[in-house]
Amino acid sequence: MRARRVERLGTLELSQEMLPELPAEKVRALLLGAVRQKGLRRALFGGESNSGPTHPALTLIARVRMLHALEPSRGWPLWSESQLSETMEEWLAPALDGATTLKAVVQTDTAALLEASLPYDQQASLRSDAPLEMLVPSGATVKLEYVRGGDDPLSAAGWDDGVEPVAPLLSRKLQEWFGARETPVVGPSKAPLAVVLQLLSPAGAPVAVTSDLPSFWSGAYKSVRAELRDKYKRHPWPEDPAEAEPTRLTNRGIAKQADAAAVGGAAAAAKEESQNGRKKKQRGRKNKGG
Repeated sequence: MRARRVERLGTLELSQEMLPELPAEKVRALLLGAVRQKGLRRALFGGESNSGPTHPALTLIARVRMLHALEPSRGWPLWSESQLSETMEEWLAPALDGATTLKAVVQTDTAALLEASLPYDQQASLRSDAPLEMLVPSGATVKLEYVRGGDDPLSAAGWDDGVEPVAPLLSRKLQEWFGARETPVVGPSKAPLAVVLQLLSPAGAPVAVTSDLPSFWSGAYKSVRAELRDKYKRHPWPEDPAEAEPTRLTNRGIAKQADAAAVGGAAAAAKEESQNGRKKKQRGRKNKGG
């Protein structure tokens, strides 16, 4: 960042002179002022729009907010917009070092900076207790949505003491949850929080939302099954979903998979039988030779 002295007469520029480079402290102060003038949310958190993918830094803040609500005595930082603005000189310091333009600061990885500002033990807890992804019974790894439904993680109200934690949402097709007898949870072992499951039809449309999967299987599933099994005849709709195998396949795909497994099993058995036969012959020759 360079400063210059300009002499003007009205709109006419008479002369200009480049001044010596500004001290690093002055540059930092100017950049911080520029970020505040642009607006913290607009400059570093993707702006005001709720459309499109959630900014990674907002997802991180929502994860920390959830853990703060579950473990208020743990010392999690308060990352509301006002608090982040007040402490910006600290957590944004790595991006300010060496930067000479606002563009360079704006392009920084805000989520990485904030996570790096946490103590190591909290970084470890964040990864284990507020994971970004979760394995579902069908074997798929699915992203958890920590920001949803117009939620604003930067709002100061969400950080007040006693506020209920906001559970993440996990969207996946209903058939992929067959066989699950428990609702997945996040959070520390002493204060687990049930994940909100958005169960989808085979076409990907939401058909149910629950935080209690066993209750859904024993209750609302029956009406969902009655409504959709004729519409989606190619997909499994067992009477007892808690005992069924989770799947991402159609009924035809399941049958093909079973046939392939049977053929593979028969081939393996034949191969083993053939190997055993050869071993017996070899032992027989040894016995004769002896």
